[in-house]
Amino acid sequence: MSATTEAPVTTIEALLALPDDGMRHELLDGEHVVTPAPAYEHQRVLNRLQFVLNMALAGRADLEVLSSPADVVLRPRTLVQPDLFVIRVNPAAPPASWQDVGVPVVAIEILSPGTASRDRGPSGGFTSGPGSGSIGSWTWMPA
Repeated sequence: MSATTEAPVTTIEALLALPDDGMRHELLDGEHVVTPAPAYEHQRVLNRLQFVLNMALAGRADLEVLSSPADVVLRPRTLVQPDLFVIRVNPAAPPASWQDVGVPVVAIEILSPGTASRDRGPSGGFTSGPGSGSIGSWTWMPA
């Protein structure tokens, strides 16, 4: 019996080439992170928060609220899937792909017991890095 070892995923290109397995794959400063689908309570909170944000931004054609799954590239070795995020859009030329989106105005993570320490930590934070534009981030722990 021979064991095969696959090369580690350390680039955005390698991450995007992975087959869809139903898990959430992110690349955080070159580190491949895999998490399971979110729990029911997490999705309830996400749904309500997305509704509130959409209401607050009603009439703002230059901003759009989106949710993951999404391939949001913050810097060359960081691709994230924020729970919710707000992007700038040009109403005359909306993004055609995730590559066109750029760095979000704000990214929101709803903390879950299994991912809270990563989402709060320095590698899980949504910082865009020098020269990449600015990003605000919120974390939310459901009661």
